[in-house]
Order: sequence, then C-alpha cells, then structure tokens
Amino acid sequence: MANYAQYLNGKFLTIRAAAKETGLPEFYLRRLEHEGKLPGFYSGVKKMVNMSKFWEMFNAESEACCK
Repeated sequence: MANYAQYLNGKFLTIRAAAKETGLPEFYLRRLEHEGKLPGFYSGVKKMVNMSKFWEMFNAESEACCK
C-alpha cells in the first residue's frame, strides 16, 4: 500500500470521487468528515480529500487494530 500512497502524493479528490477510487462507501467517508477525521480542505462547499494523508491514516488504524 505504501507504493500506492506515493503514487497519490498531492492528489486531492472530492468525497464522492474518493469513495469510487478506494471502494469504500461514501457514507463512511462522510461520517469520517463529520467526526473531523478526514484529511483535506474545503473548496467552497466541497471537501477535497488529501488521498496520501488518508491512506496513511487508514493504514495506521488498520495496523493498530492488528497488534
């Protein structure tokens, strides 16, 4: 997964596009945003997700669960 994170370095997607790219439910990403856990910024009313930071966060959480 580290190679994929490097590929996405600097890539920002909307929540809907991030859901399609990752295969995760859009509802899950929106819930993360509501909880303040989704990395990125707002461009107007759209949340732009920093995909490299998202994968880092996602990998860290999955590694913490497995230990």
